[in-house]
Amino acid sequence: MAIVMRDVQFGYHSGQAVLRGVDCHFAPGQLVAVVGENGSGKTTLLKLLAGILRPQAGEVQWLDGKRQQMSHQIGYLAQQENPSWALQVEDMVAIGLPAELTGAAAEERIHAALLATDSLQFRGRNVAELSSGELQRVLFARVLAAEPQIILADEPTAALDLRHQESMLNLLQQQAQQGRSVVVVMHDLRLVKRWCDALVVLQNGRVFRSGAVAATLTPELVTDVFGVTEVI
Repeated sequence: MAIVMRDVQFGYHSGQAVLRGVDCHFAPGQLVAVVGENGSGKTTLLKLLAGILRPQAGEVQWLDGKRQQMSHQIGYLAQQENPSWALQVEDMVAIGLPAELTGAAAEERIHAALLATDSLQFRGRNVAELSSGELQRVLFARVLAAEPQIILADEPTAALDLRHQESMLNLLQQQAQQGRSVVVVMHDLRLVKRWCDALVVLQNGRVFRSGAVAATLTPELVTDVFGVTEVI
């Protein structure tokens, strides 16, 4: 399922536009990174893709239909999500399941998602007992359990150790290879270069450049956007 943003503009209550005239196309089968300096609009863009926010101008189009008709098709992994209620891990993952999936089929889906994210050992624990990295893996298991056609993840590796960073990105890459649209906000350009197929570079609320990683993520771009050298 592809996502298209056409001339999107969005600002918060301050009145200042966070995103201005954004045009992007996110195709199925690709792991796409959204990069840029702090405050460039990355998280806002991801929330617009998820339907959490609505554009003040322009449009976001999911090519299989409108957002209210396809909420089960979008999996969203927020940045630093902290559940406000005490649930067992398996119940947290079950939140992501389609309503019609029950019984043994639901149990199988939960088990597979926890296994994929190396979280099976937490199954009977309370989410409040988990470290931030452990919780991130469980929340990603909730996304996987839904088997959405679109996966959106905001800095999914930020709380993870090196081994689980690799595992997370490998899983996201696999989801893309299975034909899903996968969009991730990332800061580590070395990980972007290694794992991602394409990227969108934001600067001051606009798309500075986009395209295949190999052709787009150049030392010159890194200098122009981030003001540094030798990070890739």
